[in-house]
Amino acid sequence: MQEVQFACNFLLLVSDYPLFCVHLLEAYMNLCHLSSSKMPGIAELELKLSEYTKKMSYLQQMVQELASKYDYNLNEDYAETELKLREHCNRLSEQ
Repeated sequence: MQEVQFACNFLLLVSDYPLFCVHLLEAYMNLCHLSSSKMPGIAELELKLSEYTKKMSYLQQMVQELASKYDYNLNEDYAETELKLREHCNRLSEQ
């Protein structure tokens, strides 16, 4: 039952970061399948989640600081820039 509660809390916490959520769940599943020992305990998973949450918060703060330095023009087309950024983020997440 603790695992279900943990999963619900986890999904509520990271629902604003779907890509991050997917990668974290994939990493957890790989860890569980590849590990010959027992699955990590709830406390260990909560600690890792806390660490990842802190990292995400820090990255979000950096993005906001950088965004505040540049004017956003509603009339400008950012599709190409967004595509390049998404490709770059995907490459980083695959490493």
